[in-house]
Amino acid sequence: PTKGYDSLILSLDKTEKSKFLYLRPARRDLAFRPAGQLLLKSHFSAPMLLRAENDRVPVHFRLFELDNKMGNFLLYHSWVYRMKSNRPERIGMFQEKGSGAWAHAAQRLYREGSLGDPIYSGGDGNAEQRYLETVQLAIRQFSQATEAAMKDRPWDLIINYTPFPDEVCHSWYGYLDASIPGYDPEVAAKYSPYLEKVVQMLDEALGNILRALPKDAGLALISDHGMAGITREFLPNVVLKKAGLLAQNSKDEIDLTRTKIYAAAEGTFLLLNLEERKNGIVKTAEREAILEEAGKALLAVRDPETGRPIVLRILDPLKEDKDWGLGGPTGGDLYYELTPGYRPQKNHIGEQAVEKRLPAGHHSLSSSVTHTVLRLAGPGIRKHLDLGPIRLVDLAPTFCEYMGIDPPLEAQGRVLTEAFE
Repeated sequence: PTKGYDSLILSLDKTEKSKFLYLRPARRDLAFRPAGQLLLKSHFSAPMLLRAENDRVPVHFRLFELDNKMGNFLLYHSWVYRMKSNRPERIGMFQEKGSGAWAHAAQRLYREGSLGDPIYSGGDGNAEQRYLETVQLAIRQFSQATEAAMKDRPWDLIINYTPFPDEVCHSWYGYLDASIPGYDPEVAAKYSPYLEKVVQMLDEALGNILRALPKDAGLALISDHGMAGITREFLPNVVLKKAGLLAQNSKDEIDLTRTKIYAAAEGTFLLLNLEERKNGIVKTAEREAILEEAGKALLAVRDPETGRPIVLRILDPLKEDKDWGLGGPTGGDLYYELTPGYRPQKNHIGEQAVEKRLPAGHHSLSSSVTHTVLRLAGPGIRKHLDLGPIRLVDLAPTFCEYMGIDPPLEAQGRVLTEAFE
């Protein structure tokens, strides 16, 4: 026996009638395995109902660490999400069957080092193991909620979403992508088993959903984007500022009364500051000339360390194939594809157009990232057929055809008739 504290009691208040949780940290030899020998065990508590405004929200707790003098402990709780529905009477069922809303894992805590030193900072993998437990909880809630929705009452269509593996790839893929500068095969070998474990969790969750699926139902597995590794950030607004196309005021804010074009949406595309927009100064007749000047400025940028071009090509949504889905009322006036290893960032402060950063994963405008996966299965679906290149806008009319209903009036895609028997 160990002298001192070995447990933590968690309660909503100090009254005798209050419900409490009895938490103990898992032994390190149970919670942690060297990379390649992961035997993940979840040690999260049963849900405790916390009050959030007028709702009661199920929250899970995990005591990761506790010293016997109670001088230091690490207690994690799942995200506190209030569920909303146009059928509020059904919320209770989802909270009971799904153990609360399904959400993200502890990505922010992991990246800031609150779960321990990550591998990339010299850690031994314990932080990754802890992070994986929070991923496992979120995936389990997603699976349980989906199964509960299928069993609760008759349905025609269920749409669900999981943020995995996207979330973990944002944290780790920069260390796994061999195509980017600075790739270290030794670090990649340490991270690979953890990402494989996440994929295994998702595979098990999908298996549970498939087993619960009615025999007459079809299933579509869709990813809306891929992932690429990054080690640098590209600041297009700094380039535009140097080219005289963007101005900032005395508070270092973008001055729209003197700016012709600027990067918006985290730097993903450029917007012309047209007169019809608030504080706009650009006339429609100037569009082509300003876009050409901005495009040349971006294409001319070189990485100061490698000398490589950063922008590979410029895309004008009015001239590109509509299949790209660029532009439109909520889109930009000019897009660009970056060299692998870079991501855009809309900051305009300073003089450097390129900044180094910790490796990470990112999705941007490139063929390797925009081309992703679709899998269809079920009664009436042809087996072992490669559909070739398709578009996300093809999915809504295809699903409507499968269900025997009319597609939305605004649908732009086609029905993938070749997928049907």
